Order: sequence, then structure tokens, then C-alpha cells
Amino acid sequence: MRLLDFRVQGFKSLYDCHLTDLQPINVFHGENNVGKSNLLEAMELFFRIISRPPLRAQAATEMSLSEFQQRFGCGAEIFSWDGDNTMVLHGRFQISETLAPAAADRLAALSPVDAVVNVIYRPADDLLRVILQSWKIGPNQIEIMADPLPPAGQALLNDLVRLVQPVLERHSFYRIRSDRRLIREEMEQGTSMRPAALPPLDPSGSNLKQWLLWASVSRDPGERRAFERVVRPMFADPPLSLGTLAPVAAPGEPYDLQLDTPRRSIPINQLGSGVQQLALLGGMIALSQSWIVAIEEPEINLSWPTQEKLKYILHRMVRQGAEPPAQLFLSSHSPVFEFYERYFKVEMENGQTRVTPRSNERRAEEFTTVAEGRGTMIRNGVTVVREGDGVRIRSGNAVVLPERVLKALDVSQGDAIYFYRQGDQMLVLNDAQLEDLLRPPEDR
Repeated sequence: MRLLDFRVQGFKSLYDCHLTDLQPINVFHGENNVGKSNLLEAMELFFRIISRPPLRAQAATEMSLSEFQQRFGCGAEIFSWDGDNTMVLHGRFQISETLAPAAADRLAALSPVDAVVNVIYRPADDLLRVILQSWKIGPNQIEIMADPLPPAGQALLNDLVRLVQPVLERHSFYRIRSDRRLIREEMEQGTSMRPAALPPLDPSGSNLKQWLLWASVSRDPGERRAFERVVRPMFADPPLSLGTLAPVAAPGEPYDLQLDTPRRSIPINQLGSGVQQLALLGGMIALSQSWIVAIEEPEINLSWPTQEKLKYILHRMVRQGAEPPAQLFLSSHSPVFEFYERYFKVEMENGQTRVTPRSNERRAEEFTTVAEGRGTMIRNGVTVVREGDGVRIRSGNAVVLPERVLKALDVSQGDAIYFYRQGDQMLVLNDAQLEDLLRPPEDR
């Protein structure tokens, strides 16, 4: 399952925002307080509304604002800030045959799905209407909200309810909030068997350790695969190569995590907070078992090199095959996460969020690191070898020098680099080179 296009009107600072050509990894990049998280919340609300069965019987539903908040898990301030209490959520998403391989032909007939939801609020009556305005499915985009529904539409609707609705309810979209944290979780005294019903996986990660423990020994194939194929490789394989993640607990003791290596086992609370953040993030992505995952600020508490490693891990997750996730949405202000196939620049103008997509060509001009350049040119019949290294300026005027330049300058973290103008050229020098350059000719 993958979101192809999304439009939101009248949600918080999103007066009218249209996202097209969405890819497996999409980045909303901008400064703090420009509305990046609002985009992820709007997507989450869209999927929560369309996942509530039955589809056609609830074409229009009325409730109070507080009932709406409780039912769909959103805050009080959801409408645009200009006082217009009308919201439109419009999404088009693809259904993959991996949802039900045995019914691949029927799933192909259902994709893509195009749904439009209207939410209208009358404050005077405290009455809110949720309207499924349109629901089109299949290559021919048959409208299943039509009345009467044609026979072909009824067959598609039946397949949609039977094959897709359970996935929409449990595994369509999951948002990981920026206030996530690993905490101490006590295991109940005498507990050696999995409880009949675990509390839902909290988007803050407050009960992640419990979920990881039971997933590691679960009889549910989905949970077990998520742990074995997503969580464990994240730490055991490069670029982290820290060991095998193992949940541990004993009745009456706290749930915990440790990394097992051939030489020893290390409790995760003895490792750095960055490693704990990675465990938290990887575990939540995997155990949500959601096809679409949104992450607020994946860079939280991570150094630049660790962010680079996380970027590689996230890319590997969505490319690994038939297991969730199939699509990621990231809201970030780190220069590291400017580099993905679908990049949106997010800004705030006069209280409204502006989202500007950057084409691959334009993004390459603005943000992509220039590869090391080696080439030849002919001058007066003589072949001259020319070498060059270049980088592009990232957000915040950040520049990351290529490793080859750092080696040539013989510098590392904490050393000074100087930019010295010489005529119409700018030289990049280390301490010794600058001192030598500024020394009087007679002293050289």
C-alpha cells in the first residue's frame, strides 16, 4: 500500500496543500514551527476516517466535536485558523498484491483507490458532519458511493470490504511522534505468558519494550517477521553492526533490551542515548506493521554520522521487499534528510503553510552533494589532468567537505580550516599551510 497523491484543505495551517507524485520516501523539510507535523497529522486523520467500517452506511455521520476528537484521536484545534470550519481530505493510494497474495487479481482490480472526505462543523450547534463524498476504486475509477450501485461496483465493494478494510483498520498509516522515548516498563509479577490483549503500541514508544519482548516469541507470523526481518538486522548488519538486539524480562522485573555480541551482552541503558533512539525508532516502525509510516524528526538526539546511518537504514527498510513499511514520510530540519527522491520545502507565510515540491533537477541544483570530479582537458595539444572536489551548500549554510579533501588537508574533527583569497581564487588551507603562506618570503 502506498499513498500516491494527497490534498488537504482547511486543516490547521494547511489552507490548501496538494502533494503529488509521492514516492517510497518523502521528506517535508523546513524550520521549526512551519507546519511540517500538520501534514503528517492530516494524513493520519484521513486514513483513520476512511478505515472506519462500514463504508457506504456511514457516508454521512454526525457527532459532536468532542466525540470526533475521541473517535479519531485528534486535538481540539483541527480547522484552519481563519475560522472556516470546513475541511477536505483527498487521498489516492495504491493497493499492493502483497496485502493478500492469494487474491492478487482481485486486489489489482481495486487499485488505485481515490477517496474524498469532507468534515464540516457548526459551532453554534456543536454538530460536526463527516461525509465520505467520493470513493472511487479500480483502474476505471468506479464510484462506489453511487446509489444505486451497479453490479460491477457491488462486487468491487465486497472485495474492498473483505480484503482491504482490515488492512486499513490496523496497518495502513502510523505516525511516530517527536516526543518518543524509551522508559522503564515493569513486568507484572508472575507473568510468564503473553497477556491476552496487549495495550496498543503507543506512538510515543512508552510501551515498546513490552511489545518487542512478545514479538520476539510471538506465534503471530506478522509480528515475528517484523522482529526478525526489520528490527534485528537494523542493529546486526552494517552500518551499525552493534550486535543482536534481544528483549529480556523476568516476572516482576522491568522489560529491557540488550545487544548480544560474541563476547558479551550489553544492556541498552548502558549504551548511548543515540543507540536507544535508534532502537526506539526501529522497533516502532517494525511493530506497527504499517505500510505507510510517518516519522516526526528522525534526527532527534543523533549525531551527524549516526543520522547518515539512519538514513541508509530507512532506505533499506522500504526497499527490502514484501514486508512493511512500503512508504515513509519524514518531517525534518536536518540537512542530512534533504537527500531523498521526493523532497518538499515547507515554509510559513502569513500564518499559512506553503509546501513547494522540488523536482529532481532543481533539488540536485540546490541540495545534492556534487560527486568528486576527475576529468581531462586538452590545452595546446597537451593533456592536462584536472581534479576537483565540490559540495553544495545545505540548509543553514552547512557545507560538508568530501573525505578526500579532509585527508589532503590532514585535518580531523576540531581542527581549523581557513579560506584565503588569493587574487580571484579562494584557497582552502590547514593551519600549517596558512602559516607558511603568510610567512615573509625571506623566512620561507
